[in-house]
Amino acid sequence: GGAAATPAPKTFGPAKADENYMVLEFTGAEGRSMSIELLFDGYEESDPKRSVDVAEQVGKLEKMARVIDPTSDDEKKRRPHHCTISWGDRGLPRFDCVIESLSTKYTMFSTEGKPLRATCTVKLKEAKGVDKKEKAK
Repeated sequence: GGAAATPAPKTFGPAKADENYMVLEFTGAEGRSMSIELLFDGYEESDPKRSVDVAEQVGKLEKMARVIDPTSDDEKKRRPHHCTISWGDRGLPRFDCVIESLSTKYTMFSTEGKPLRATCTVKLKEAKGVDKKEKAK
C-alpha cells in the first residue's frame, strides 16, 4: 500500500483585463486531499486453516466512509465520520479528514468463499475545523 498527499488547490476569481495581461484575484484555498491504498491480508500460507476472514476489518472501514446517521435531527450526525491519519512521531504530518470515497477489491477467498485478502483504495479530503464552521452558520 501507499499514501500520496496532494497540495491544497488554490481558488482564483475571474480574471480582470489590464492593458496587456490578465490579473487573477486569489479567493481562497480548498482542503488538501490524500489517497491511501490499504492491504488486508488474512491468509496464512504455512497453515491455511488459520487464515482469517478480512470482511470484518473492511466492514469497519466501510462504516467510517458512511454518514453517521443521515436521518438524525442532530446536524452533527448528518455528516461523515471525522478521521485522523497519523504515522507516528517521525512519519508524515497528521492529516485530519473525512473519507471522500472508498473502493474495495477482494483478491483471495477461502474454499468456503470467505474473503481472505482485500485491497481498499481510500480517498480522503482534509477536514480541519469542520465543526467550527458548522457552528458559525
